[in-house]
Amino acid sequence: MSEKELVNTFNENLTNLCKIISKIDPNSIIGTNINAITNSINQDNKTYILEFSNKVLIAENGVYATELKKGNDNFFINMDEKVYTKETTIDISSILNLKKLWIKMDKNDKNKRIIKKLLKNMVIIAENYLLL
Repeated sequence: MSEKELVNTFNENLTNLCKIISKIDPNSIIGTNINAITNSINQDNKTYILEFSNKVLIAENGVYATELKKGNDNFFINMDEKVYTKETTIDISSILNLKKLWIKMDKNDKNKRIIKKLLKNMVIIAENYLLL
């Protein structure tokens, strides 16, 4: 895939993730700002994949990326919220801070599976992006 294709695919996954979060919790910061967030993702091509790469792939020697790829439920419940608030835009920090949302959802909620898949896709796309 070309750089542009990777960025566009990443942004599509991120937009879908935001839409799911807003559907599950319409009163969350994502839910109340979904239009502004999706517009921002669509307008600002590389910002989100770069920020995600820095906060997920590079931080803590890639532990977060590994856990997201595994789809580890305990990771979502026990993650350190501070990781995603330092030097991060409100959009990414809110998107990646899934602890409250994860606890709210039933164990077999299909949205959990979709969120896990989207995040796994985003990790793989961002990894490929960094290899360019």
